[in-house]
Amino acid sequence: MISKTLDEFLNNYPEMKDSDFLNTPEFLENFDLAFFVINREGELLFANQKTSNFFPYTTDEFNIFEKIISPTRSDIFESLDYDVHFFEVAWKKQDVRRYGELNIKKLSGTDKSLYACSLRDITHRKNNEAQRSLLHKEVIEELSQLNKQIYQTSETITIGKVNYALNHLIVNNLKDVNISYNNIMNKIIELSIDNDEIMHELMNIKTNCNDMQLGIQKFQDSAKRDNQVQLVDVKSTIKSVYGYFESYLADKRINFILESDLRFKIKTQPIALENIFVHLFDNAIDSLEMCPSGEIKNFKIKMFEDSNHYQIIVQDNGESISEKESYRIFEAYYSTKGKDTHLGLGLTLIRNFMHDLGGEIYLHLENGSKYFQLSFPKDEISSN
Repeated sequence: MISKTLDEFLNNYPEMKDSDFLNTPEFLENFDLAFFVINREGELLFANQKTSNFFPYTTDEFNIFEKIISPTRSDIFESLDYDVHFFEVAWKKQDVRRYGELNIKKLSGTDKSLYACSLRDITHRKNNEAQRSLLHKEVIEELSQLNKQIYQTSETITIGKVNYALNHLIVNNLKDVNISYNNIMNKIIELSIDNDEIMHELMNIKTNCNDMQLGIQKFQDSAKRDNQVQLVDVKSTIKSVYGYFESYLADKRINFILESDLRFKIKTQPIALENIFVHLFDNAIDSLEMCPSGEIKNFKIKMFEDSNHYQIIVQDNGESISEKESYRIFEAYYSTKGKDTHLGLGLTLIRNFMHDLGGEIYLHLENGSKYFQLSFPKDEISSN
């Protein structure tokens, strides 16, 4: 039997008349809260008027846990044993999923297991969060694509500038030399000049021109290949990125260590793999700059393999982060370094690049330090 009023409920359970939690129903009615009392099985014993707005019921018997989709009854009461009283619950109302914040507390003063509950509808807030999450995901995907386009465009521009310089500063001059060579040879033949020294120098000029043309063609072909999908050596890429940062690391007194004789290749654009390690180097430098003055700064990359994966450990002895911060470390726009100088996109982009390559990146916290683990499945790549 569901009590419709507090007096009716207290008549059924007179031992509850001294319960402070039940002496404020008027206060609870002023808020958009459902307030009700259940037993351990979930049977509704008392409900204020707003409860029927959350769970429409027409009979004198109603079980809350038959309507709540998640969490389960057993999960709720197991958590209550650990003094947890707040839960995010979901239920369906007219085939529409609703969400709420449930506060549940065992009532004292009776031998029976009775529980007072308040429930606030947060469906609108959850829907907004879902929309924001979807929007963030779309933004990150767009940023990731934009970032790739920037690198590809940068690469293309570089190749274009090289081609322009080669065509206008070298290739055209070589053409002029070849034209001059042909004119001189024609004059020699026309004048019947027979001089071994002159002919030897002319042949050297011709040979050098041909060698330069072949070298330029190879350079142009190589520049184009760097922008194409190919098998890229990971260890060589790390060394190449280290070259970009070498002088800066030396200036900051940061020791870089690359451990491993392992080599493996990944099928990708060289610039994509390079981008991952550029961000990791940058992240390590930011972390190590927080080290106290005089402390040795170490940045280490270690490569190894297990049965199914090639693994790369990226570790520095710089500032660590809290476990709470670690839950959000790959979240877009989240930064532990201050939003004035950091957008909080580096690790998000690394994760997206790793996913594009069929891999994954993990953060580990251990004994007050942190390290990243890059994992590449062997069936996606090639080893050397």
